Amino acid sequence: MALAYRSLSKYRVLARLGGGGMAEVYLAVAGGPGGFNKLQVLKVLRPDLPEADRADFTRMFQDEARLAARLNHPNIVQSHGFGSEAGHDFIAMEYLDGQPLNRIQERAWQNEGAFPLELQLFVLAQMLDALDYAHTLTDYDGTPLHIVHRDVSPQNVFVTYTGQVKLVDFGIAKTLESCQTRAGVVKGKVPYMAPEQVLGRRVDHRADLFSAGVMLWEAVAERRMHAVDSVYETLRNLVEGDIPKLRDAVPEVPAKLERIVQRAIAHGPGDRYESASALSHDISAFLDDYRVTAKAVGTRVSELFDDERRAINDVIRRSMTDATELESSAQPMHLLPNLRALATTTSSVMERTQRHSEPGTEPLTAPTTIPVHYTSTSPPVNVTPPAATASSPAKRWLPIAVAALVVALVAWGAWRTRQGPPDGPATVQVLASESAQPEASVRVTIRAIPSSAVLLLNGKPLGSNPYTGEHPRDGAPQSLEVRATGFDSRTLELRLERDIDLEVRLSEAETARHPATEKKFTERAAPATPTPEPRRDPKPTNTDAPAQRRNKPGAPALDTSDPWSAE
Repeated sequence: MALAYRSLSKYRVLARLGGGGMAEVYLAVAGGPGGFNKLQVLKVLRPDLPEADRADFTRMFQDEARLAARLNHPNIVQSHGFGSEAGHDFIAMEYLDGQPLNRIQERAWQNEGAFPLELQLFVLAQMLDALDYAHTLTDYDGTPLHIVHRDVSPQNVFVTYTGQVKLVDFGIAKTLESCQTRAGVVKGKVPYMAPEQVLGRRVDHRADLFSAGVMLWEAVAERRMHAVDSVYETLRNLVEGDIPKLRDAVPEVPAKLERIVQRAIAHGPGDRYESASALSHDISAFLDDYRVTAKAVGTRVSELFDDERRAINDVIRRSMTDATELESSAQPMHLLPNLRALATTTSSVMERTQRHSEPGTEPLTAPTTIPVHYTSTSPPVNVTPPAATASSPAKRWLPIAVAALVVALVAWGAWRTRQGPPDGPATVQVLASESAQPEASVRVTIRAIPSSAVLLLNGKPLGSNPYTGEHPRDGAPQSLEVRATGFDSRTLELRLERDIDLEVRLSEAETARHPATEKKFTERAAPATPTPEPRRDPKPTNTDAPAQRRNKPGAPALDTSDPWSAE
């Protein structure tokens, strides 16, 4: 869906971050007196929901807002307010600078050792601490709320570049106060659902623990538990208790870790851990031989997404600068804008109106789409008071005439907006100034998975994966071929009409989908009783010092720079 809002209440919308079936997510800035600006995330209820379901979705959204106001834990995303403007309900939340766990895992599993198992276990332990807080939360009078998240999955665990772990999206959480799920309706992500959740039975906090157990299984196996199954097969396996054994996927898994996983994903709720804190305790006990810190987690995530982090920060920095300049130059709404401002705005609007009437141009209300890797080159509209000059009667009427024209054009634009913005890809969209002019070239960024894939544009290798480069804006069809050994090739058609930020995933070839297990799982901790070596010097050896570990071959070197810095 295209960017549909320029402002909501006190929030100026900067970019669209994504969306789902119920809500759209936007990056916004909350302004205040004295130059106060703070980045926020707005979760906005979709305006195009079917009328038959709107009441249910609105009630769920309001339940989420009320619940978010009660949750106050360092490992849960913070809610800063709920509002409604012009019929649009929205929740304002803290902005998190980082990546969801599913993206971290997908990238790390392509590069062995890039995000080691002990770091993933640390993240899951932090997530379980957040779940334990939610599960045991009470009302103001001490009544247990019995909160169940019901959508615990890697997509809803966020890891920041400073190593913070945040559990997000309590949109379908159940409490004593929340509305009951309608018969036949199953909510959540199927691969992480507990069997009783699939069957539509009453669920409690142990359903969330099953979901956490699936995530733990995947962290150890370095693949999705139900990767080769269809949705139907996954549902059937969950109902029948036919859950893959971890040792079948990883023969060398330590027995202690295997017991933790198998108990967490037990088919019957009574056979699982009794609480999230108990599961977190066992994971932390397994990590006793490792020295894992939040800073180490943040360093690795920053290392994996260094390019994305710098590019997104660049977009935010430019957008915040434009927003600040526009805010500082804005005139009071109750005063008639000066003639120069009206003339500038009118000229820009009319120019875009003329471009809209030409074939092949975008509608007036469509925003400029800019991938997160690039900043908007459009300068803000500069509103500067003109010098005082003597005015004739004709000149005195000119501002009124121009103002009337602007009002008519704005009304026409508002009518076009109510017709509904066109659907578009879930990419970051940055509002460009009205005076933006198309560039002669476009920026093309292509990432292919696996990282060994070769990119060919019109039969010519692009030379790197990922690839970033400038290409002429000619609008002609271009053929992109992506191929890699052991994977099915893909061919896509591109039109270089605007900046492109593309990610292509290849599917494994049929002969490579079930390879024999070659990876050896080795415990990286020092053995309990190390074999002594002959001493070659009289100095005593510190037997309490942890064994020194080396990075695996091919693993990127640790980034020793400060992950909290602005760079």
